[in-house]
Amino acid sequence: MVIKSESLEEYKADFEKSNSAILIDDISGKIELVNEKFCRMFGYTETELMKLEYFALIHPEDRDTVKKQREDRFKNKSTVTDEYLFRGVKKNGNIINLKTLSFPRFDENKEPLGAINFSWDMTHSNKLKTTLTELEEELVQSELELQGILESTTDGILVVDQAGKVVKTNKQFATLWNLSPEVLESEKDDDVLIRNTLDQLVDPDQFLAKVQKLNKTKENAYDVLHLKDGRIFERYSRPLLIGEEGFGRIWSFRDVTDRINAEKALKNSEEKYRSLIENSPIIIMRLDRAGKISFINYKYAGKNPEDLIGKCLYDFIPQEFKESAKNTVDRVFETGQSLSFENVELNTYENVKWFSNNVSPEGRSGDSNSVILIATDITELKQLDIMRNEFVASVSHEIRTPLTIIRESLSILESGITGELNNDQVDIVKPCLSEVDRLSRIINNLLDITKMDRQDIALEWEMVDIIDLAKGVLYSFQNQANNKSISLEFVTEHKELWAYCDRDRMIQVCINLIGNAIKFTHSGFVRLSIADDNNEILFTIADSGDGIDNEDLGTIFDRFHQVSKVNRAGEQGSGLGLTISKGIVKLHGGKIWVRSKVGVGSEFYFTLPKLSTGKYIGQSIDKIINESRSAHTKTSLLVLRIDNYEKLAKEFSSESVNQIRNRIFRNVEEEITIGDFIHRISDNEFIFLSNITKQNMTMMISKIKLIIKDLLKQYDGKFEVKISTGVAVFPDDGNEAWSLLSSAQQQLDHNSNNNNGL
Repeated sequence: MVIKSESLEEYKADFEKSNSAILIDDISGKIELVNEKFCRMFGYTETELMKLEYFALIHPEDRDTVKKQREDRFKNKSTVTDEYLFRGVKKNGNIINLKTLSFPRFDENKEPLGAINFSWDMTHSNKLKTTLTELEEELVQSELELQGILESTTDGILVVDQAGKVVKTNKQFATLWNLSPEVLESEKDDDVLIRNTLDQLVDPDQFLAKVQKLNKTKENAYDVLHLKDGRIFERYSRPLLIGEEGFGRIWSFRDVTDRINAEKALKNSEEKYRSLIENSPIIIMRLDRAGKISFINYKYAGKNPEDLIGKCLYDFIPQEFKESAKNTVDRVFETGQSLSFENVELNTYENVKWFSNNVSPEGRSGDSNSVILIATDITELKQLDIMRNEFVASVSHEIRTPLTIIRESLSILESGITGELNNDQVDIVKPCLSEVDRLSRIINNLLDITKMDRQDIALEWEMVDIIDLAKGVLYSFQNQANNKSISLEFVTEHKELWAYCDRDRMIQVCINLIGNAIKFTHSGFVRLSIADDNNEILFTIADSGDGIDNEDLGTIFDRFHQVSKVNRAGEQGSGLGLTISKGIVKLHGGKIWVRSKVGVGSEFYFTLPKLSTGKYIGQSIDKIINESRSAHTKTSLLVLRIDNYEKLAKEFSSESVNQIRNRIFRNVEEEITIGDFIHRISDNEFIFLSNITKQNMTMMISKIKLIIKDLLKQYDGKFEVKISTGVAVFPDDGNEAWSLLSSAQQQLDHNSNNNNGL
């Protein structure tokens, strides 16, 4: 007989009341549960038995036979109830003869779990005869216990014999089929029970045909029954075998109405949303943490969805957008917040398309290994932006000319050139001048915005001392700060900090941010902090002002944005200052962001990359080369090196050597007025760039050496400086910065090997 176990604990109470020696083991023979009768039979405590395998209690000569029988039964998933006759070994070593009935246990998937074993000591035959009645009583008790097991399951169980007579049922069977206990007790015929159930079925003929067919076979069966009241049952059927002989059939029924309906609803929902997604003109894709596509509903970058699965999204995005895309996806995984970015589709077969991408977590922050990206085609909007920018630029240029005339006219009136103005006239002219200036700033901002959108802003790169620049901007607001009782604070650990940037544009950013801080701070402080953060310079503008509401933080850098919490009369601006600041910072390769709390204040941050000297030199040289190329002129590059610098540094104090080096550089810089570019590459190496010929450069080298000799005379021959030079000419020796530098460096190294000093 097949026993389906919900939990071993459900059996324990009944087993302890049993007069039979009962043991439950798992498929490997490990003992899971025993009753007191079994413990007494073998002379062990329950604790001792729980540490043993069932096979340890079997005589060694019988052990392999029992194991083989069990293994064959489990391997074949046999439902046969086995009877074993074998010798057992008690704790004290005594041998007893046992008769054991073993009932298999199966899980919900019909996989074997182990067995329930009822054992009797058959050692003495005379004792067996005298206790036959007791054995029969124990069998009856075992039958009751088996019934208790059947009642503990959630399935409806029906057991019939070969003739179709009902052998066993449980209460759940009666409940499922709406059968009264009286019917089950009075009618033991399977046919009677079937007739009582047929009226409840949607397809009774099919049900009856299957029952009749299975009663003639030893097959296992599974099907689903639909009842007229809307319920759905799963029906399982197995033959009841003892050995190879059939003794009947076991039927089990389970109400799966809720599960089936839920599965149908889920399937319908999935089909509905799948249809919606697959037919949507919006591109939807799922990405993992590495950016690999696990789902996409639409053609993208000229490729079909099936060709994109498993590929990395970043491989189909142009280089200039990759970093933004990857950073956005990474931030969504980190924060669990939805973010967005824009990109151009990488597709050489169709026209350029612009996409706005919204990235959202698929699950809660940190709980999901994927995000959902929704890409919307914004090409038409971009084209409208271009048309709008062109219109704004055109109108702004048209307004500039008459505005300049108006301002000049007002300035002439204010100056009194055309005659002194009385007080009333002055009161009219001054506000007009102020408003004209404000309008000019707005127009300039609009032009900057359109240039940024077209990526048409030319930066004037140069090496700038950021400390000096920032401090100058901050204290230019001193009068405004004093009028509002605001203290201006400048915080840094550096006396100077150099960066390669556009000086005027960086001043513009600082003015915008510091000006905003003072505008929306009524008392307290405005603090500008500058820190050296590895490869970046970090600016922080903090204030004790009104603060910014959370709802505005996400759009604070959008154009024409006005912050609701601080939008007061007399304080409105064009809403372009922060947008322009963000654009300038981005053009420099930096980032800008804000943190704020209403009523406490705000902190604006932006970074400026510290470009290497090499990059600065390369860009400077290329700029001059491009000018020469346009003018069809030649440009000469000179590299000058102090060959014995390290030797001098060892013989004399580093302070003295540095002083000499700096004086050489300054004197040469003062004398070479025709040079377009001069820069110190390292402690002992200088570079010069001029639009003179190579022949004239030779004369220039002689002049430089004379300058150095005259300078060294002041040190009474204490220093003997060895100078080597290398020259390269555009376009003869190279067409770009690094080819010119390489050519000049080769000549420098050659001359250095043959250098005997000045």
